[in-house]
Amino acid sequence: MARNNGALTAAVVALGACGAIGGYGSMWTGSRNGLFDVIGKRALDGLKSDPHKHRLTGVQHLDGVLANLVNFFEIVMSGERTWDLQLSIWFLAAQFFAGWCLVSIEGIRQGNQGRLASR
Repeated sequence: MARNNGALTAAVVALGACGAIGGYGSMWTGSRNGLFDVIGKRALDGLKSDPHKHRLTGVQHLDGVLANLVNFFEIVMSGERTWDLQLSIWFLAAQFFAGWCLVSIEGIRQGNQGRLASR
């Protein structure tokens, strides 16, 4: 079967553009608007007030990353429920569900019998 180089190039460009938009929308914007500063400060304050609550693995660097993630999602879960937040949560849940369905179907597919993907 011959490869379609035009389709491959378009897919690589589209995935690269999605990655760039996602990086800009999350990492660049989060570092510029103060979101990451607030999350880091909350994680550090929580670690100072109750160090046992934030010591999950015993590895300091990994515990810092996990504390940041916990604080990131805690802001979403315990904050005020607005329509834009609700819409974002439903959108993320739908994306997760779609990905889960694809992984499940790929694991069931006959072509993957006996391979790691079927597990």
